[in-house]
Amino acid sequence: MISWAEDAASEFLAEQTAANNRNARFVIEDRLRRHIAPRIWKALRDVLERECFEFNEIVKKKVLLFEIQPQSGCVIRNLVLRKTLNLEYDPEAHRIYFECGNDHGEYLFLVNADSTVELATINHIPRTVEEICRELLNMLRL
Repeated sequence: MISWAEDAASEFLAEQTAANNRNARFVIEDRLRRHIAPRIWKALRDVLERECFEFNEIVKKKVLLFEIQPQSGCVIRNLVLRKTLNLEYDPEAHRIYFECGNDHGEYLFLVNADSTVELATINHIPRTVEEICRELLNMLRL
């Protein structure tokens, strides 16, 4: 018969091992986000800037003004509708915050089981850079 001490010690050691594994996974995920998230943020900014430029080219008028802000953010202004979309990348929280009028929210950097990093909604629904770009720019429409 197994003694209480052996049983309790076995359970304790199993819990400690599980906690160590969770902590190790957290450290790995944090490193992945710190390494890859800035590149994804830059890719999003680049797509937003390109879309603004292409829109202005098509309408042959400067309607959307894209500006990079000094503290890891960007602003897109619809000069006709007088709407402003503010985006801010927070490298510590691994999030991108957005605000346009009454619309506001955030996207997070999700680490998948295969160690890839992608953008996701706050509900952990993965989104491509192009999908997020479309969602954000739609806020500047009528």
